[in-house]
Amino acid sequence: MHVTVAAYREIMYKNWRRCVSLGRTELWVSPQDYYGFSAFEMLCVHYHCMGIGQGTWFRLTDGRVFDWLGQPADPDVSLYDVVTLN
Repeated sequence: MHVTVAAYREIMYKNWRRCVSLGRTELWVSPQDYYGFSAFEMLCVHYHCMGIGQGTWFRLTDGRVFDWLGQPADPDVSLYDVVTLN
């Protein structure tokens, strides 16, 4: 399965809106500015991490991983659910 940049953008937007509702950022800050990367830089999205459970993690093409709050996460691929990478 190939995920489009538009789909990644929508996932980022959904999680950014959650951060706005929690008061972690303001509406005038774009999702790209909040996370520090764009949907074009995403390789895949993970929805489960061993030891943490369900959530959303963004894996970038350079190997970095960030959680839905924009915090760096462990990049070890073996910790996350199996996904089809682009």
